[in-house]
Amino acid sequence: SMLYAQAHEASFLVGMIILGSLPVFATGPVEDITKAVSPLRRLIASGLSGGIGWFLGFQIGTVEIGFIDIWLGSAPISLFVTIIVVAALANAMNMIDGLNGLSAGYAITAFTIFGVMASIYGVLDIALICFVFAAALLGFFCFNWPLGKIFLGDGGAYFLGVCLAFVAMALAAATPDITQAFTLVILAYPAWEVSHSMARRLLQRTALTAPDHDHLHARLFDYWSVTRGKEALVANSLAGIILVLTIGLMTVLATVIMTIFVLPQGTKFLIVLAECAFLTRLFTYLRKRDE
Repeated sequence: SMLYAQAHEASFLVGMIILGSLPVFATGPVEDITKAVSPLRRLIASGLSGGIGWFLGFQIGTVEIGFIDIWLGSAPISLFVTIIVVAALANAMNMIDGLNGLSAGYAITAFTIFGVMASIYGVLDIALICFVFAAALLGFFCFNWPLGKIFLGDGGAYFLGVCLAFVAMALAAATPDITQAFTLVILAYPAWEVSHSMARRLLQRTALTAPDHDHLHARLFDYWSVTRGKEALVANSLAGIILVLTIGLMTVLATVIMTIFVLPQGTKFLIVLAECAFLTRLFTYLRKRDE
């Protein structure tokens, strides 16, 4: 039957996702247990996942900008860009994993949107994978928020980032109606977080892999704990769910705009810029309130 065929294709695709994720899936838990894996080695592992994924068929396709699309037609450039994107998203998911429910809540939102869009365009194997991921994360979320009884750790956060990247690439490759620019609108929050962090560290002349406290979720936590005087667990849980709902609303609204309106090619990047502007404004507001 068709359902069986779609399930079989989904199983095969899951196998490829797991195979490509093996470097981060192996490195993350070692760091969680030993605390001996440096950020550089974790970055290399996530880049290796991107390279393996590229050879498995998870590749950056059209971004709706003519000359860039021409460059991406070159295999070496496509491989390089794919490695960078996968490594960036894996590290971004680890960056935002600082509050109860935040990483899992955001990933549930992203996988659900990907699943709905895949269903609309008839890519049912990818839709099935997305909904399974979202359901599994929902079970985790119930124990992670609000009390933080279990955590993703580096292994879980890096793995989620790689899976989101692979699913986004697979969906863009499966239908011409969804491009990488479309998926970037859904992945704008982690993309903004890693870009913002790198820019900040370059301006401050600090190591790109050095940890810091100047993230959006950290600022929101400080607002509730320092400015509003809430206990640490209460501030953590409040900040986490507020940010999940805020990012979720922003992402759903952007997706609805792209789906309902016929937008000229390249307009999706303007939506991404609008999302980034909103996140930057929110970050600036919180930083001023915390000072």
